[in-house]
Amino acid sequence: MSFAQLKKSSKTSFKQLAEKMSQESKGGSYEDNRFWEPDIDKSGSGFAIIRFLPAIEGAEIPFVKTFSHGFKTGTKWFIENCPTTIDQQCPVCEANNVLWESGSKESQDLARKRKRQTRYISNIIVLSDSKRPQNEGKVFLYRYGNKIFTKLMNAIEPEFEDEQSFNPFDFWEGASFKLKIRNVEGFRNYDKSEFGDCEPLFSDDAAMEKVWKSEYDLSEFLDQKQFKPYADIKKKFLLAINAAPAQLAKSEEDEEDEKDDVSAPEVPKPQKSQKSQKTPKTETAKASVDDDDDFKLFSTLLDE
Repeated sequence: MSFAQLKKSSKTSFKQLAEKMSQESKGGSYEDNRFWEPDIDKSGSGFAIIRFLPAIEGAEIPFVKTFSHGFKTGTKWFIENCPTTIDQQCPVCEANNVLWESGSKESQDLARKRKRQTRYISNIIVLSDSKRPQNEGKVFLYRYGNKIFTKLMNAIEPEFEDEQSFNPFDFWEGASFKLKIRNVEGFRNYDKSEFGDCEPLFSDDAAMEKVWKSEYDLSEFLDQKQFKPYADIKKKFLLAINAAPAQLAKSEEDEEDEKDDVSAPEVPKPQKSQKSQKTPKTETAKASVDDDDDFKLFSTLLDE
């Protein structure tokens, strides 16, 4: 840019700078437009119809399971992806283990507050979104929790004998999913969500193939780049919980030791497939209240 162009665009640049700084001051952050979220009204209710899509070429299953931590201590928030997602150690989970094994109710309550949260990510196509009709017919990523995962699992392995088993991710024999959201005691409730009748997504295979080729690769959410180094997470965690200065100093010493230990670099564990994912040993089953058994069963059933 020349000086003359700089002068000409000074007012425009100032406006852009002002908008950017305003966003930053309000805590604005990068928004991934690939993700779809249901529109919620003032009462906390929402409705949309979506369809879960099959795995892309080369993938074993049509979703990934991730763990994260998100909690507030005083005025400080701690929000991080949990490395146990890819079978690596997590300092927060380790601290939770200590709290849980203490046997103290107060400590165990604190461990529950800081426990890892389970989320799943799938490709979907939006079939009906009355609040934002521009989304209809488009492929998105959708992040959801255990309640919706359970409904997907119940489709494959029904609870009652008179219910038909089906693959909710299948193009031809799957079904649309009616997402019904209510506000129950201040929390989003998905209990009334349900599957429609089983039928092909479209009558034309070519149209379904086009959708299939529009899906996103979910493996990026299990990439090492999504997770900070152990020492960085530990330092941030200790700062968030207002740890004693001695603990912070020890954490920094350990971090320096890691950097200096070039003679025996740590070799990261090979990433396990989601199909064989196990509950990491860094957090007790009671503290995490995970559904790993359901996850493994669901993955197995999809292959049958």
